[in-house]
Amino acid sequence: MSDAATPATFRPYQSKGWLLSLVGMGMLLVAIFLAWVFTGAEKQPFDLARAIAATIWVIIDPLGLVGLWFLSVGIGIWQAYVTISDDGLQIYGHQFSMWSLRRMRRTKLAWSEVAGVQPFSVTNMYAPGGRQQEYIVYTSEGKFVFPEMLWPDAQQIAEQISQNTGKAIGDLSAIAEPAVGSRPSDRRTIRLMHGIGWFALAAGLIFLPLSVLAIVGGSPVGSMAPVWMMSAILIIAGISLRHFSMT
Repeated sequence: MSDAATPATFRPYQSKGWLLSLVGMGMLLVAIFLAWVFTGAEKQPFDLARAIAATIWVIIDPLGLVGLWFLSVGIGIWQAYVTISDDGLQIYGHQFSMWSLRRMRRTKLAWSEVAGVQPFSVTNMYAPGGRQQEYIVYTSEGKFVFPEMLWPDAQQIAEQISQNTGKAIGDLSAIAEPAVGSRPSDRRTIRLMHGIGWFALAAGLIFLPLSVLAIVGGSPVGSMAPVWMMSAILIIAGISLRHFSMT
């Protein structure tokens, strides 16, 4: 690397970690409040039985579980980093996974343990241009992913790894497994996403005439607002998923 004597440390957008943590905390507090309300308003405020029931409620409540997950993801983003030096890589980041949750892992690697960097993009209607650009780093400890939506220096990270390994970005000749995007499971994923897209689009279009029939039948127009919102979300998501691809 150009600054041979100085290790370079990169971190993801800290604001996104704060945002996810605040959302998670909000959901968790709402879950706790609802649990306290629904486990018996007639009981004493600090009744032990009520406290136990409320705790169990929060543990099994999907809202609370999702809140805890958002909170853990946000904290993970705060702590994530990658340090690049002459000796190798130090990473605390997300391991690549297409379907399961991307787990955080901490590891230290020599350059001989880094096989290459793959530029990778997937359809994402929330990303600029509708494509989410990522860089997948293949190592002896698994694949680590650096999405540009999360890591502001993702491309610089990929370039510095490329310089140190002596392999161009996209040169995967040293990896002993099929590259992401060319595996049979990836082709199945694309077909599945297209099918889900058609289903979502059809469901969204069906809701529109059904809401009109409900209004004709006497339902207030205002009561259809949530239906129209859901219909719009399904249609937009369906159109996006119908064009899903990974390259």
